[in-house]
Amino acid sequence: MCNQSKVIKKSGKEFIREYLIDKIEKLKDFEPYIAFLMMSIGIEFLGKCLNDKDDWDVSNMSESDFNLAIGRLKSLKKYRSWDLYHKLRCGLAHTMMVKSGLEIKDKGTSTSTCVSCEEFYNDFKAACEEVMNMSLPVKNLDADYLVIKEEDGAFATGSTATTYSIKKQVK
Repeated sequence: MCNQSKVIKKSGKEFIREYLIDKIEKLKDFEPYIAFLMMSIGIEFLGKCLNDKDDWDVSNMSESDFNLAIGRLKSLKKYRSWDLYHKLRCGLAHTMMVKSGLEIKDKGTSTSTCVSCEEFYNDFKAACEEVMNMSLPVKNLDADYLVIKEEDGAFATGSTATTYSIKKQVK
């Protein structure tokens, strides 16, 4: 029996469109709690797109990257004084619950103490689109970001975007 192997490559923009926008949109309607977790991590990713580091995986940059996205993206402007890094992102990423002083809900209007998944998603989606339309300092979102290997119906991926591939494809 012959092993069938195929490689699927996704650019940074394709990754944002498929995973951060399309898949999270489905989650927000059926699993808003999980959608909040993914958007929190997604905001950090958007900050990584905006930072001046040529490597995607620089240690101890989570808070800086998250706050860079909140501080720079017009779509996230209203969240600048809400301390979402600590209350939402860290709470969900480390304990799977928001921290004291913040509540989350599926629909309605957001306030600094209660965030609506529906409204937050709309702002997050706009932030994703904003990043895809920007000229970024270092990252090239048209370059390969995610490489998935399919072999005999199984899919595998690991670290995919590297400093080398970013520099090579930016030139």
